[in-house]
Amino acid sequence: MLMWEAVFVLYKQNRVLKAFIIIAFAAEIICMMVFISFVIKGQTFTSDCLAATSPRIFIGYWLSSLVFETFLFVLTLAKCYRGNLKRRIARRRSVMFLFLRDGTWAFALIFVAMLLNTLMYQLNTTPRAGIGYHWELAVLSFSGSHVILNIRRLATPEYLSQTEVSSLWDCAPDVTPENTIHECSRNRLLAAIES
Repeated sequence: MLMWEAVFVLYKQNRVLKAFIIIAFAAEIICMMVFISFVIKGQTFTSDCLAATSPRIFIGYWLSSLVFETFLFVLTLAKCYRGNLKRRIARRRSVMFLFLRDGTWAFALIFVAMLLNTLMYQLNTTPRAGIGYHWELAVLSFSGSHVILNIRRLATPEYLSQTEVSSLWDCAPDVTPENTIHECSRNRLLAAIES
């Protein structure tokens, strides 16, 4: 979901692109549900209820997610390397640089974790095949939280002390019942990109 927001901000809330991304996401979810239903039916388990083997169709589960994430990543790359954005990316404290840097390492890390998990299930016929699953969950949590924290860190001026930063985030003067924190974050990102 975080990459969606980044793409929406980069493309200035383009409604056609937004609709296409939502349709692509729905297609990904449907494909993953279909594939996982076949995988679950074909999995074998040990007496300890550990997954021993999985059918070959498990690769489709991985590929459906990979296609969607690659699509978002390519949209991010295309927007960041087009026109005058090259200058903005060059600045290390720009939102564009942050989207590009964090999006690249998060995509690569998640890609490798999902690939290793899929290969473990395909190549390993022992109960150890499920080891990669927990690492994949850990990588997803790690990547998402670090991308969010890096965006938050970018919004904090470098000259503030830690106590000043804490009070800055506690008061949040532009948050009202009509203007949620989510909308404020989006507005700040849009303002940073346009500047």
